[in-house]
Amino acid sequence: MNIVRFINQLIFKKVLEILVVLFLIFLALFLISRKSFQEIFEEISYFKAMNYTQLYTEIHESFYKVHIVNETYTKETFHLIMHIQEDFINPEWIQLNINGTFFSLHDFEKKAENTFLILNDFIVAAEETYTIQIIYKNVLFLNADFYLENILRI
Repeated sequence: MNIVRFINQLIFKKVLEILVVLFLIFLALFLISRKSFQEIFEEISYFKAMNYTQLYTEIHESFYKVHIVNETYTKETFHLIMHIQEDFINPEWIQLNINGTFFSLHDFEKKAENTFLILNDFIVAAEETYTIQIIYKNVLFLNADFYLENILRI
């Protein structure tokens, strides 16, 4: 008699599991049918392509203050690109002071005409601040743009 009761309990548990799985399948189908597949894939691709690292630039009288912020726990690599807006400037005469360290512009990879990769780093749940001075022929120069490129989420 105990064996029959045990078998009945096992059968009841399996039937209950099957009913729960069927309920979840029907619930998922109902939710999917309320939205088109195109909308679902657009939402998925939006979050997949989204980058969480942001760039904020402050222009002061003699320097730029560049803030790179990632407020999530995703590890993202980034390239900080500097584009000098003047075409007539010779890069050999430009020095950069980044957080107190001096560099020649030739120390950096040239991406395009007057565009240089000045920082290649990663960031996770932090804000990095860089103070950048551009010195052209021993005179401070404030005619550049900064932007992020090639952000890769890891």
